[in-house]
Formats: sequence, C-alpha cells, structure tokens
Amino acid sequence: MAIKSAYALLSKNSYRLYELNEGCWNSFQAAAAAGENTKTVAFVDGGNAEILRTPTSEIHRIRTEVAVTSGKRLVMARQKEGYAIIKVLVNNADGDGKLFYEARFFDSNLDGGMLDSDTLEFQNGELAAKGNDASAMGKAAEITRKLAELAAARWAAQNCSDAGFVVLDGTLETFGSKEQKGMEILKAEAAANGVLLG
Repeated sequence: MAIKSAYALLSKNSYRLYELNEGCWNSFQAAAAAGENTKTVAFVDGGNAEILRTPTSEIHRIRTEVAVTSGKRLVMARQKEGYAIIKVLVNNADGDGKLFYEARFFDSNLDGGMLDSDTLEFQNGELAAKGNDASAMGKAAEITRKLAELAAARWAAQNCSDAGFVVLDGTLETFGSKEQKGMEILKAEAAANGVLLG
C-alpha cells in the first residue's frame, strides 16, 4: 500500500518548502518579461553509472548536463562526460597499512575547476555511507560526480552572464570537505556574477 501525502519530507528542520504551482511559474515568467534578472535559468544535472567492478577497483561513467532556458525556449544544452577509475590502495609509506581510495579521470572532457588535478584521494573516514548501502568505492564515485556537477554549475555561473538562476538537481547540502570546498567556490562565483543558486 502506497502512502500518499501532500507534503514532502525534509531531512532538516531548517529546510523550507516553496509551493510550485502555475501561479508561481506565471509570476516567474512575468518577472522575466519585466526584464528583471530572472529571465534565464541554467539547469544542471549529473549522473554516474558503474560499468565495471572488481574487488579493488571500479570504473564509472560520469556525465554532466547544463540546459539553459529563456522563457519557454531552450537556449543551449551542454553535455560533458568521462570515466573515473576508483581504486582501493594501501598506504605503506607511513608503515600504517591503512586503506585509502583514489579516483582518477580518463578519457574525460568534464569541467575542471573543482578538482585540483585529474586525481582525487579519499581517506576511508571520508567515505562513510550515509543512509544507503554504497560501498566506499561507490561513495568515492558519488563524490567525484557531485564535484563534476558543481564544476558544471560553476561554468554556468561564469558563462551564462544573463542567467538569473542556476538550479542544481539534488541538494545544496554538502557531505565532506571536498564537496564543501566545491560548494564554497560555486557560491562565491555565483555571487560575483549576480547569479542565484537553487
């Protein structure tokens, strides 16, 4: 039996709901017609899919998409994609033998800017699965995809000068220091260009 509810369940009490209905959309369209800085919206989404798994590595395909709309028109669509190999490694340099994880991009045209290089390293504690059964390697791939999405959103904030909004699919909530740093960079870039994030 399905549970029907008129309300969304929020993960934090500090989150607020905004009712989206035809009246809201018409108000948004009216603001755009009036020439306010709401005429263009850049929608950003991304995804990753595991395509190969071994006990010590996984290969994921990662994609991002930016769709820019003005009114009811699609102005531009931009897709980037690449692959990331996620490996579990042992730190023998310190003699402690602790596991760490490495995500390395290859055959990629994904936006940079959130990544210091084509390689990310994760300590085991950074990859604790939150509320799902994701493996540590799967969590590393998820964080890598989220950073690619943030980079695509940063590109939209920089290059869609008349974009009033950049809307990310998912949440603006961050998990871990890498996502938090990426979000801080994106927020600063958006604010500098007069773009709102949602």
